[in-house]
Amino acid sequence: MAGQDANVWTEVAAVGRAEERPAAGARVAVGIGSNLGDREECLRFAARELERCLERLRTSSVYRSPPREGARGGGYLNMCVAGVWRGDGPAGRGAARRVLDQLRYVELGAGRSLQRSPGEPRCLDLDLLLVDDLRIREAGLEVPHPRMAERGFVLRPLSELVPEWRHPVVGETVTELARRHTSPGLEPYRASNEIT
Repeated sequence: MAGQDANVWTEVAAVGRAEERPAAGARVAVGIGSNLGDREECLRFAARELERCLERLRTSSVYRSPPREGARGGGYLNMCVAGVWRGDGPAGRGAARRVLDQLRYVELGAGRSLQRSPGEPRCLDLDLLLVDDLRIREAGLEVPHPRMAERGFVLRPLSELVPEWRHPVVGETVTELARRHTSPGLEPYRASNEIT
């Protein structure tokens, strides 16, 4: 899946702002999904790569969910990870942008194209869910993730990791949101230690 790291990083840098460095110690939560190819290996790859940039990385259980309405491809495997950013540099928007750039780098390493269309099958889909208690809305970056508070396939695994993390916009904890929002067809897949 990797192998072309130098070329991939050059491509990610072209997306913009790759030179910014996030603040060391920023808490980060990421959603991971795959519905194309060897889905388990895609999740393993993502966890290994994210462990390079997030210390104290914790992984949730893995869940299976049916394809979203209008999406092509098979059902998804979903999980979340949470950790603390290893980088250094400015806090705030710079931190979030740097983390997002790293997620795009990992996706490209798994074979995903920079050209994204809604509903396309995805070997790897990484969503930046939360960075500390930041609220950012700008071109190409929205934190917290704009749809995370309504997605059971995100909230259920995330509640295993950071149950008391309060959504900076909605004001409810991840656990409270997970109780109110479910995803039809969402079911446990297998223990996360079998994936990572």
